[in-house]
Amino acid sequence: MTTDQHVRLYIDQLLADFRKGFEPFVITVLKSTHGADWFTVLRNTPDLRTPVDARSLQLDATALVRIILAHWDSTFGRVLSAADRSLLYEIRSVRNRWAHQASIPLDDVDRLADNVIRLLTSIRAEHTNQILAQREVFRVQRYGSIAARNAWRTPVVWFAAILVGLVTTLSLGYGVYNALYQPSPITPMPTQIRSATGSDVGALPPLSPNAVQNQQTMTPIAADAPSTIQAVDPTFVASDSYPCLPGQIKGNARTNIYHLPDGMYYSVTRNDRVVCFDTPDAAIEAGFRASKR
Repeated sequence: MTTDQHVRLYIDQLLADFRKGFEPFVITVLKSTHGADWFTVLRNTPDLRTPVDARSLQLDATALVRIILAHWDSTFGRVLSAADRSLLYEIRSVRNRWAHQASIPLDDVDRLADNVIRLLTSIRAEHTNQILAQREVFRVQRYGSIAARNAWRTPVVWFAAILVGLVTTLSLGYGVYNALYQPSPITPMPTQIRSATGSDVGALPPLSPNAVQNQQTMTPIAADAPSTIQAVDPTFVASDSYPCLPGQIKGNARTNIYHLPDGMYYSVTRNDRVVCFDTPDAAIEAGFRASKR
């Protein structure tokens, strides 16, 4: 992230690079156009402070822009384009704000770098590539944090987020589906049953009057029905393979999924639509598919 001090140093470096390329260019153009009178022409530039001797001549960015614009028609208009002239005006504007300690937006700083690079390219300056590299470093420092914040907005990240959400939803839905269609173990209820020996296996609470009346209106049991009922052992606990034999494969007819004896849902698959198979091939032939767990 760029600071104000870093921006000012970067502007100072850009102006120095501009001076490094344009000072020899301006002197060369003046000499080729005016010959021995080139220094006199240069000294006649309005508002330009120059030494008496050309050997001690040092021109900053402001002086260079002022010389080029003042002698445009007679000298520099034939070696530079009108677009280059507009860029020189922009450089002078930014340089004046920089000299007066004014705040300069980062967009203007970036544009200053572009203008310097274009002007140096037009005169074929040798150090243009160095300024290009400096501009890229400045842009990375400026836009790096913005790019990091906006990285999640790219289509690839959006697609990955949607894919993760879809997989999570399907996994949760599959778990809920299995939980709803896997009945809990049946707990034997106490009943009043008399065994063949005549002993009570369980006792029911007294019936209410309404229950007695309903019981009296029930259809009598057929005469050929068995007179005794097999006693139910209240301590009976179904094995993992129930209602199938040990080692058999359970097929859930509601989901068309078969479970192996070592499967996660094998022991809890006990609904009234369980189909037993001896081999996985038999279950597959019957239209069942293997459980994923």
